[in-house]
Amino acid sequence: MRVCRSMWLMGMVLGLVGCHEVCGRREPFWVSSYCVSADPCDVQIDVDVGGLPEQAVMAGDVVTVTATVSNLTGAPLELVLEDDCPDGAVRFTGLPDEDYDYYGQCGADACVDAGESRTDLLAFGEPWVIELTLDLAVGECNDAVEPGVYELEAVLPLVDEADLRVCTGIGILHVL
Repeated sequence: MRVCRSMWLMGMVLGLVGCHEVCGRREPFWVSSYCVSADPCDVQIDVDVGGLPEQAVMAGDVVTVTATVSNLTGAPLELVLEDDCPDGAVRFTGLPDEDYDYYGQCGADACVDAGESRTDLLAFGEPWVIELTLDLAVGECNDAVEPGVYELEAVLPLVDEADLRVCTGIGILHVL
């Protein structure tokens, strides 16, 4: 698996201008995802916070985070994923609490098939859109998110990643 990382924030901080290769296509430097490899991606995961690659919110606010998983191969992809029931098709990371419950499922009933793998079809031109709402205040499942800058990432819990090139962008969350 080749992972793309965001260079958007660095480009803004350093004032860099120009274009670079992003998952096999030329893009302005400030786009949200940057490919480490020159190889084109099979799957692109983009993360938006509040509908933007970067969003500032007040501590205690509620913000929508969206992961868009796109198949760039031109043909359907059969993905074998770890079943993260009751959570969604991607795993979110980036907040300081490693056990943060992004999907707010702490009170959900146990899943019958939890821990097993499942096979999902990701069609070309029909991205998966996974949207969740983060309540940054103290809640039933999580502690409050402290002020700071967080790089939110979404990854596919693939069982076998050997031949799949996945590029992952990040969304920047500024908690004020």
